[in-house]
Amino acid sequence: MNGVSCNELKNLFENQTNILCEILISLKNMKKYLSSIFLLIIGILIAIIPIHFRDYCVGGEWITLDLALFILLFHLYLISFLIFLLVNFWKMFDGKIFNLSPIFTTVFIIILCLFTYPESSKILVAEPYIYELYEYQGEKTFRLELLENKMFKIIEHDMWYDCNYIGRYSLIKDTLILKRNNIAHITDSIFTTDYLLDQKNNFLYPIENNSIIMDPMRRLKIIIEN
Repeated sequence: MNGVSCNELKNLFENQTNILCEILISLKNMKKYLSSIFLLIIGILIAIIPIHFRDYCVGGEWITLDLALFILLFHLYLISFLIFLLVNFWKMFDGKIFNLSPIFTTVFIIILCLFTYPESSKILVAEPYIYELYEYQGEKTFRLELLENKMFKIIEHDMWYDCNYIGRYSLIKDTLILKRNNIAHITDSIFTTDYLLDQKNNFLYPIENNSIIMDPMRRLKIIIEN
């Protein structure tokens, strides 16, 4: 049976020691980047929360899980960033170099969020003409917004909350199609899916069963915004 010489044991011990030292040095060098790694994880979670692409309500006791998580992570990121910033400023008084990695990480997260949540301009805003006829005060109101990115948003406003219903639309010549089958249900039949666009008089007339509904109680008034 072949034994192990002292030199072999010594070399093996030295190799294991060197590997351990390299790991410890790597961990020590990584320590100054832990704040950036922490901010990066939170920032990526903020960027991937799809609150702009799903329905949500705010106000009163209405708030969706997505929006609640977004608010929680945003405040966690902001507080953590300020703490890391103050710690870095404090270390500068001890003669240490200011760690710029949290700032670079924040700039990257801002750019990522701009691409994830691009701001889209409104090309058309309309409200049910019934509210203009009866001048409802303090009652539930609805508002339709068409965005340049082919998304539409129906805003339900109440004294205590606002709900946003999101979907896609197509506008072919003078026909507007809101691509959600449950619009009538979620808006108390105020809205429908198909409309005729009357640009001359600034109205949207609902189309049902291939017929244009001219009833003033059903049409939408297009708002000209400055």
